[in-house]
Amino acid sequence: GGLHNTVQEANAGTDFELTIPGGQKFAEPLKTAVQAGQVPSLRLYDMVRRIVRQQFRFGFFDRPPSGSAGATVTSAAHAAVARSTAEQGTVLLKNAGGLLPLNPSGIRSIAVLGPGATNPMTSGLGSSQVRPAYVVRPVDAIARRAGSGVTVRTAADATVQAAVQAAAASDVAIVFGDKSASEGRDFGTLI
Repeated sequence: GGLHNTVQEANAGTDFELTIPGGQKFAEPLKTAVQAGQVPSLRLYDMVRRIVRQQFRFGFFDRPPSGSAGATVTSAAHAAVARSTAEQGTVLLKNAGGLLPLNPSGIRSIAVLGPGATNPMTSGLGSSQVRPAYVVRPVDAIARRAGSGVTVRTAADATVQAAVQAAAASDVAIVFGDKSASEGRDFGTLI
């Protein structure tokens, strides 16, 4: 996670902690640091002032809370922005020999592989977790785009051997990789 030392973080200007579970550095540890004089009480007042000022700025105290955490708040406009963002954020790692876009005239079979092929990562975890308006699995989208004359297959199971077999039996193999992460955990490598 981002916070490692209560006293240093508070004195350096961090106003609140957003970790799961919360309160690891800024609940009782912050109270203890203020009482011990390690974090000045004026700094604590500043932390509160900066947070509450924004709440007043956006009218949090001018109207009663409405809705519920489980309510669907996605509109057609939200879904359109999300789709556009996803399309623009898709990363092509390699296009050896200008293979893409695929020429459909010579393709009779496509292997769509990787965990994201049938179970796409549509959201982050923790505070970035959302429920999308809809999900299109890559294998389904590719099958629709390829048409009835093209066989689209996935690996029978999640093993490398099954993926190799599906790729070997196909004219083209497309791999969807992903890496799941959340707050409070750092990776040494993405491999």
